[in-house]
Amino acid sequence: THKKMEITTSLTSLRSYQKRIIQEVEGKNSLIILPTGAGKTLIAVEVIGKILNNTIVGQHLRAIFFVPTCLLVEQQAIALRERLDSFCIVEYMGGKKMQLNFDVLVTTPKAFLVAQNSSTSLQWNTFRIIVFDEVHHVIKDHPYRKIAQGISTARQENKHLDLQIIGLTASLTYSVTDSSVQKSIESLVRELQISHMATAELEELQASGYHGSIAVAEVEEIPLEEKSRNDVLPLELRKPHLLSQQFFERLDMDRSTVFTKALMSIIRLLEAKVAKMDSSF
Repeated sequence: THKKMEITTSLTSLRSYQKRIIQEVEGKNSLIILPTGAGKTLIAVEVIGKILNNTIVGQHLRAIFFVPTCLLVEQQAIALRERLDSFCIVEYMGGKKMQLNFDVLVTTPKAFLVAQNSSTSLQWNTFRIIVFDEVHHVIKDHPYRKIAQGISTARQENKHLDLQIIGLTASLTYSVTDSSVQKSIESLVRELQISHMATAELEELQASGYHGSIAVAEVEEIPLEEKSRNDVLPLELRKPHLLSQQFFERLDMDRSTVFTKALMSIIRLLEAKVAKMDSSF
């Protein structure tokens, strides 16, 4: 006997490239690389649904959908419930009590690791598929990395562990140079034992109704005479994933440009006005 996946007909239908990728990644540890708005989540939801729909009742093999932030837990849980309405979708993050009877768990990695350490029902052999939203975090010092290492250890201990990995990303890496990008991709593939990478060219995306654009990162050298300026961050220190932190650190140390200081003054003035009108701000 199998559970049957019910999909509401009023929901968005799959685009041709989404159908192709769903077929491509079946049974494979895969990276799905598509631009923002191209429907990576929908693909992952359909893959999860196919697996759970073919799971024999009594086995109760489940799925995990990892997201990097608490804000995304509710968002992705809603996406799952919309298409997998016959399955139990549970949300979990730090500070909440976990409901252990579920088909799909949507959670942050850090909260899950804490829960897993105290529960035998959350071990990797009780799951059939794991989705990493924004999977590029695996290559950083991030809880995703610990999750990946835990899965790798479980596979070494149990050679028959049947666990599919799906990684979703719009950008494989935070690196800039070609060599760094290559090393990051190799690291990601190795950590998650990826065997397939699925994507779609812009022409295929647009032909299927996607109206966004694929962002292309550009790095512009600043003139040599400006590199020594105290208010300009040296090129070698510019790391995309640290820009926010570096921005505020330099602002606090009074090492920002005149324009940046003026911009922040305007922002803080606006924040003060909003705070006066709304005490919860």
